Amino acid sequence: MSSDPDRIWREIETTRTELSNDVDALTEKVNPRRAARQVQGEAHAAADDLRQR
Repeated sequence: MSSDPDRIWREIETTRTELSNDVDALTEKVNPRRAARQVQGEAHAAADDLRQR
């Protein structure tokens, strides 16, 4: 770790941005609407497969 204050602040900002991106990704992943849309899409795909048989 550096003792240069400017570098430390840049590292903090970089870490903060990365953490924010990770939290956003996790929030989207566990979003109930997203999960419902995914299940709905899978159900439509399965129904389409059955219709094509």
